[in-house]
Amino acid sequence: MDKRTVYWSAILLMLVFFFACEEEGSKVQAKSDSRMETDSNRVVLEFSFKVNRAVYQKTNIGEPPQLAIWIESLDSQMIKTVWISHRAAKNEWRGKIECPVALPYWESRVALKIAKPGMLSRRKSEYEAISGPTPKAGDFSASIAVPQNSAWIYFIEVNAAADYNQAFPYWSKEGLPDSQANGQPSLVYSGRIIADGSSPDTPVLIGRTEQRRPVNILSDDLSGITTANHLLENIVVFSKPK
Repeated sequence: MDKRTVYWSAILLMLVFFFACEEEGSKVQAKSDSRMETDSNRVVLEFSFKVNRAVYQKTNIGEPPQLAIWIESLDSQMIKTVWISHRAAKNEWRGKIECPVALPYWESRVALKIAKPGMLSRRKSEYEAISGPTPKAGDFSASIAVPQNSAWIYFIEVNAAADYNQAFPYWSKEGLPDSQANGQPSLVYSGRIIADGSSPDTPVLIGRTEQRRPVNILSDDLSGITTANHLLENIVVFSKPK
C-alpha cells in the first residue's frame, strides 16, 4: 500500500469517527434536554426531622428506631415509599434484635403486595436505593420528586425496639413474654400536602399499631404511650421546586 493510499484511508477513518461521535453526542444532549423538561414540571417533597438519641438510648436495647416514610395519592391507588430503614425493608435482622413487624402499618400499606412466596428477592431490590441505616441522632431528611401540583397524603412510621413501660411490659398479663421485643408499638404521623412549592406542612400523630402483627387499621388510643412519641422531633415536610 503506497503512502497516498494510507493517507486517504486515515482521513476516511477520522471522518467516520467524527460523525459517529457527533451523532452520539446529539443523542446524549437530547436525552438531557428531555430530562430537564420533565424535571421542570416536578416538585420535591422533603421530609425533615430530628432523631432523639436520649429517648431510644433508654430502651432495653438502646438502638435507633426503625423508620418508614411514604406517600399515597388521595384515592390510595398510588403508594410510593420515600425512605425506609434497611433492615425493615429487607426483613433481615442478622446480628440485631429480631423485629419482623417493626413497621406493621407500612407493611400493610406497601410491602405485603410484593412480599409473596417467591418474591422476597424483589422486595429486597425494590427498596435498595431508598433504604439505609437509621441515623443515631441529629437531623435527618429524605425526599422524593412528584408531579407539580399533585396532592398527597404522607405517612411517617417510627418504632424503637424494647421500649417497655407499664402499659407495654415485657411480660403480658397472661404471663407471655414479648418475643418480638416490641415494647411500645409503632407510631404513625400523617398529613396532606400539595406539591406546589408553597408553605411547609407539619404532620400530626394519628395513632399507633397493634402489638405483634401487621395491621391496616390504627388505634387512636395513645394513653399508654410515654416515650415513643418523643423519638422524632421537629417533623416538617417541605414542597420545593426541583
